[in-house]
Order: sequence, then structure tokens, then C-alpha cells
Amino acid sequence: MNHLNSIAPISSSCIIHQVSPVLFDFEVNFGMTMKALRLVGIGLTVLPDEIASQLINLEILSVANNHLTRLPDNLYQLTHLR
Repeated sequence: MNHLNSIAPISSSCIIHQVSPVLFDFEVNFGMTMKALRLVGIGLTVLPDEIASQLINLEILSVANNHLTRLPDNLYQLTHLR
């Protein structure tokens, strides 16, 4: 499983307004094992609902210093967040 080689690192100089759908296009269950997702200071304006439905084992979600005006309604489904 060598899917991560095709994802370029995000630098602080990139302007990103939404989370790329590529996060959710991995093989079935690949994202299910992700424990931490840090999207800090990258200019996000939207956090997709798929965060909660696809990354169910997420323990750490950090979206500080972005331009979010709301969080997904289903974020409560991430019961492992600490």
C-alpha cells in the first residue's frame, strides 16, 4: 500500500480553500485507520462532512488558524476525539 507517495507535502505558502477530495479517495478502509489529521493554517474555508464518516477512528483533529465559519454537523460521530 504505497498511496502516500503521490501526495505532495503542503507548505505554508499554499493557498487552500477546501480539503482535497483525494483524502477520501483512498482504497476502502484506508482512511479508517488514520488517528490524527492536522490541517493547521492552510486557509481552509470548508471542512467536508466526509471527515466524520470516513475517518471514524480519528483521535486528533486540528484545524486551527483557518477561515472556517462552521464545522460539519456530523462531527459528533468522531467519538474517539480527545
